[in-house]
Amino acid sequence: MNTEKRISIKRFAITSIMCVMTVFLMMKSHRVMANQESGNIATDNLKNVRIAPNIISVPIENILLFRKKADYCAIKFNKFWNDEEKEESYASYVSYYQNNGTGNLANNSVEIIKENLYKPKPRYFLWHPVWIGANFNIKCGPYLLFWYGRGRVSLRNTYECPAEKLYELAPTIWTDIEQVDVFDSRIKWYGYDEKRPIVYVPIDQLWDGNE
Repeated sequence: MNTEKRISIKRFAITSIMCVMTVFLMMKSHRVMANQESGNIATDNLKNVRIAPNIISVPIENILLFRKKADYCAIKFNKFWNDEEKEESYASYVSYYQNNGTGNLANNSVEIIKENLYKPKPRYFLWHPVWIGANFNIKCGPYLLFWYGRGRVSLRNTYECPAEKLYELAPTIWTDIEQVDVFDSRIKWYGYDEKRPIVYVPIDQLWDGNE
């Protein structure tokens, strides 16, 4: 085997190992964050916005904005419900996606998706939880955002190797897509930030001082 081929194989092996480690660490991160969040469901979704390092949580009916470069999307949760006997939880949402850079989410060219999300009782494989049949994916056009239950949406999806796709989320006071202006100066956008402290903000105080 020549030297060039050995180097190529070595690089492939190193890249593969790094990808496996990235996915494993991200799965572990999701499990840890999910466990940390599980005790805060009632507090999250009464009338509070929750801003955390990895998650933005909005109350039911309040619009959460997404942006990645010139692409914009709005997400609104319409309903949360549980099956206590089966230890399952659900949510219904609608998303409005626009990729033409205008930020206009109320015109006829917007892609609208309506779906239910589903979190079943976990099963365990080698001590790791596995959610069989779950639907954790919020669809915003071509983008998939990870759902943590109720109105909680992840700021960090790193299942793809080698690098994560970065995007930002912004909670709003709006409840109707016709109200949305993605360029409104009151909007504050949040990206993933592991050093950001967890903050609860009553939805009616979200834009206080920024009117």
